Amino acid sequence: MPAPLAVAAGGLVKRYGGTAALDGLDLEVPAGSIFGFLGPNGAGKTTALRSLLGLVRLDAGRMQVLGTEVPDGLPALRGRIGAVVEAPAPYPPLSGRANLRVMADLAGRRGRGDVDGLLERLGLADTGRKPVSQYSLGMRQRLAVAGALLGSPDLLVLDEPANGLDPAGQQALRQVLHGVRDRGATLVISSHQLADVQALCDHVGIIDKGRLVWSGPIGDLLVRPRAWRVDLGGADPGHPAALLSCAGVRVLGANPFTVECGDPSAVTRILGEAGVWLSGLEPVRAGLEDVFLQLTGTDGSAAGGRG
Repeated sequence: MPAPLAVAAGGLVKRYGGTAALDGLDLEVPAGSIFGFLGPNGAGKTTALRSLLGLVRLDAGRMQVLGTEVPDGLPALRGRIGAVVEAPAPYPPLSGRANLRVMADLAGRRGRGDVDGLLERLGLADTGRKPVSQYSLGMRQRLAVAGALLGSPDLLVLDEPANGLDPAGQQALRQVLHGVRDRGATLVISSHQLADVQALCDHVGIIDKGRLVWSGPIGDLLVRPRAWRVDLGGADPGHPAALLSCAGVRVLGANPFTVECGDPSAVTRILGEAGVWLSGLEPVRAGLEDVFLQLTGTDGSAAGGRG
């Protein structure tokens, strides 16, 4: 039985003049996941996120959010979605605490009792009474995330949430977002900080030129099926590596070494025929940055298909 979806979108099209920001985008976000939404600059990420929230009217396509058709059904979702998709714009003369209380009142007092707890969790407790005009960019960003979390929404949409945060602030934010997921909410996060995405997200969608080029569990994305780690135990790697090289298999490193080939059974066959037995053979996991560059063609290769 398919897993329930927090977001299900098909054929999304948005044009600005003669330019297609979204060009038939399909998107599925599993409920209860932390979904990393990635793409190069201009790929259409922010347009897609804004369309989820009814801030952009699409030219074509259909979308459901939390089982409700949007944009028409968005009033019924009031209080169930929290978002940061623009630069934070709090009211400068007010304190961080006062800003959050105003946000809660504007949302029908949703989450007014959460204010002090959110300030504490996001490392703003000591600055909650300070005017926001004295906040750094990172502090404003954390305050915006706190505002999005008011009322414990079922779906959290964040565009570049770690913008301006120092390493300690990034770590605190990751802990908060994991806690949001642990209570059953779904998070959609767009970010250029790929190391952060790799540490935080369990699912990833990658778009390029307004189209989806890959979507699925991040663990599936980071396995490169053409690279395998070969462990010979205590055997001398020189002769086996030479055998593989002579057979046209690219060999990298020493023992254990990495081979690049589409079919790992060819490796076991070549070495087995020479009487060399393996202690281990496993796929190599790539870094998210490497795979992202391959899929979006920014490393010189063509983009791949949906996973």
